[in-house]
Amino acid sequence: MPSSVRTRAARPTVADDAPLPPADEPWVDDVEPTAATPSPLAELVERTLAAVSDDAHGRRVRLAMLTTVQTAAAEAGRTLPPEVHALRTRVLRGTLPWIGAGGVFVDAADAAADHALLDAVAQALAAVQAVQRPEDGGGYDGLFAPLHDDGLDALLRRSTIAARAAALGATSECVVTPPLFGRYLALCSADASPDQRRVALRRGLAHVLCGHVGELAPLSLPAPTPVARTADVFALADLVPFWQVHEWRRARLGWRATMREAARAAAALAPDWDAARADDAGRLRVLLYRERKL
Repeated sequence: MPSSVRTRAARPTVADDAPLPPADEPWVDDVEPTAATPSPLAELVERTLAAVSDDAHGRRVRLAMLTTVQTAAAEAGRTLPPEVHALRTRVLRGTLPWIGAGGVFVDAADAAADHALLDAVAQALAAVQAVQRPEDGGGYDGLFAPLHDDGLDALLRRSTIAARAAALGATSECVVTPPLFGRYLALCSADASPDQRRVALRRGLAHVLCGHVGELAPLSLPAPTPVARTADVFALADLVPFWQVHEWRRARLGWRATMREAARAAAALAPDWDAARADDAGRLRVLLYRERKL
């Protein structure tokens, strides 16, 4: 993970389809920028793009994010400043540097990091369960988990997240922007399988609920290891629900064997994960059940 310390974004206020400001209300993004006063929106979008790695895949993601921002602006009836449009040229030319260039990545985990991760996932699960409604058709990490796709879509809207699709390949990756026009934009792949999409959207929800992304802390790609691991376990908390772990234990499987079963389930849901990632996520999912009763 990058060695620099990132500012933790405040958890957003969960609202049910929070309305956008009235059309006649002044909006900072509609103010014509001057040479001396750069557009705040353009600066925010540039910081968000700069958090994505500047390689072939990263440029594809950057361009998809720009298209998504433009679509979101049109839906909100807003006008993007010229600097945002100019960012596309910079991305295509490779002149928008990646903020992670030269960073030091450390993937080693320890028991303290695992406990902090479990605490973060438990808090996010409590937050998401607090805003669920009967019409969602079940609960996240509830008795009838996994949550149905329609219920998940409703949950995302109440968490001020708008899901968008782009051609990113067969991946469970989810890129989340800071709040734009009243919504976080969660960019998932249109080429993903249904299970990969379910993993991706739950990971995007985790990034918002856990404060991984905000105006002052864009979500980097690749994500820092603690951030990625937390999102993975949050997704598995619903997709490999507690009752499934309980059934494995009732079959008199030991904890290690139960972790292997959870890892196999994770690999089936997200075949783009390598074996080490699936094993780690499966192990932590079972620890969440054993130590947090979730």
